[in-house]
Amino acid sequence: MGEIRDLMIDDGRGRIGQGVDSDLMIIERERNDKGDFKKNISIDQIRELIQRLSLSSFQNKTKIGIIDQAETLSLDASNALLKTLEDPTGDSLIILLATNLASIPPTIMSRCQIIHVSTVSRMEIEKALQEKGASEVLASELALLSHGRPGFALRLFADAEMLERIKTYQEDLQKFLEASVPAKLQFVQKITKESKEELRERLNIWELSLHEKGEVEWTARFVEARRAMDENVNPVIALEHTFI
Repeated sequence: MGEIRDLMIDDGRGRIGQGVDSDLMIIERERNDKGDFKKNISIDQIRELIQRLSLSSFQNKTKIGIIDQAETLSLDASNALLKTLEDPTGDSLIILLATNLASIPPTIMSRCQIIHVSTVSRMEIEKALQEKGASEVLASELALLSHGRPGFALRLFADAEMLERIKTYQEDLQKFLEASVPAKLQFVQKITKESKEELRERLNIWELSLHEKGEVEWTARFVEARRAMDENVNPVIALEHTFI
C-alpha cells in the first residue's frame, strides 16, 4: 500500500496527535529507489486514505486528509476518489492542493469547492528557499519560475527533473512567441505529441508567465485552448485555432 504521512499536531491544549491514529494525514507522490518522485499518486494510496478516513477520530474531531499535488493523481486514483468526495465518510474533510487546475479532471473539480490562494512575493519565497538550503542564485531562479507560489517553488527545489522541464517550457515560450506562423504550426505539432499531463503542465506555465507579463490577449488564448481541451477537442485543433 502507498505510504501516508501523519503529522504531529499540538491542538493548543497540550494534546498531540501522532502515529497511525493521527486525525491529519497527507498523501503525496512517493519516491522510487533512486529517490526521485514517481510520476503519479497511485490508486493504492487513495484507497488507503479513504480507509483511514473511515476510522473513528483519534481525538473525537474532524479527520482531515490532504492530497498534495492533486494534479498528479493517476486516472484510477481519481476515479477511486470520486465517491468519497461526493459523500465523505463520517466527520471528515478532504483537501486537494494543486498548482494547475487545468490538470484536475472535471469530475473531480465539480465535487470540490475551489479556493484560490493569493500569490507570495518573490522576496519572501527566496528567503524561505534559502532557509531550506537553496543557494542565493538558485533561490532567485526558483522564485522567478514559481510565479508567486511557494509550494511550487519548494517542489522545484526538491525535484530536479521537474525544474529542468519547467525551464524548458519557459525557453520554448519565448521561441514560440517570436516564431513565424509556419514555425508556430510546426511547434504545435511537436508539443501535442507530449502526454496529456505534460501538455497541460506546459500550457499552465505559459499562461502564468504571460499573465505576469501583462500579456492579456495571449493569456486569454491559453485559457481558451485549455477549455477546448477539457471538452475533448483534439489538442492540435485547439492550439492551432487559438494560437495561430
